[in-house]
Amino acid sequence: MAHEFGHAMQARFGFSEVTIRDETQADCFAGPFTRWVADGNAEHVSLRVPELDDVLVGFLELRDPVGTDEDVEGAHGSGFDRVSGFHSGYTGGVGTCRDEFGPDRVFTAREFDDRLDEANEGNAPYEDIGTLVADSLPLFYDSWFPQVAGTAFEAPAIAGFDGTAPDCGDMRAEDLDLGYCAADGTVYVDETDLLQPAYSDVGDFAVATAVSLPYAEAARDQLGLSTDDSAATVSTVCLTGWYTARFVDGDFEEVTELSPGDVDEAIVFLLTYGRSGSVLADVGTRGFELVGAFRDGFLEGGTACDLGI
Repeated sequence: MAHEFGHAMQARFGFSEVTIRDETQADCFAGPFTRWVADGNAEHVSLRVPELDDVLVGFLELRDPVGTDEDVEGAHGSGFDRVSGFHSGYTGGVGTCRDEFGPDRVFTAREFDDRLDEANEGNAPYEDIGTLVADSLPLFYDSWFPQVAGTAFEAPAIAGFDGTAPDCGDMRAEDLDLGYCAADGTVYVDETDLLQPAYSDVGDFAVATAVSLPYAEAARDQLGLSTDDSAATVSTVCLTGWYTARFVDGDFEEVTELSPGDVDEAIVFLLTYGRSGSVLADVGTRGFELVGAFRDGFLEGGTACDLGI
């Protein structure tokens, strides 16, 4: 309903000529209303802050079918486009909805340009993903790390395990499904209990998202920053958003390209698997905050990721 009231506001001040811009702006207008309710101002309706995760899941359910181009008449946007619009309004207020939906608004909805990719619903074979991620992550960090740290980035090894975490650092003691162990410079990921289920439930870029999180911990460790508190959690998710944006920009074309729906898969992973203490440090960070951090990195780059850039 708040989305539809957003359209009523647009009717007063004028619609744009692009459907997806109107629809995601209406999502944005739903944000300030939701914030007003969450702050306890509504007499007949209430919303607890933890329930914001469910609100975002609702927007994901209302996304366009994967492969719908942003220029199609009637397009409402990808899951990321819709969630991002709502998040803008919730955190920035009505003025954000007015100012941030011009011609330069970034959308991730696009059509398939490869029939095989479309037939596979945008998913690479599971056995190929590890190589694609292991090749693209060093390219991402090599592109900016030396300018920030003054030294070259030392790419961590990536190793999978089968249900039982390795006895390195806190991995086994805390029964983690993924993490970076500074003692041996390795990113560990649980293929049995995390990667394979995430691939089946969400898609191939859920796997890339999962691996990117502890990889970002390795980068923070090399920068002398924390790796196990709420600031680290937000920062690693933000870095994953930045990494994803660079994919969208085509910076890793020599390795692979993103498929339609991949950015949505990152959001879905964060709202489902990402809320588990075995995936991200159990520091009270909600899915809504994780999605916000990912969005900040995706749209603003490293300046949003608490790296001192």
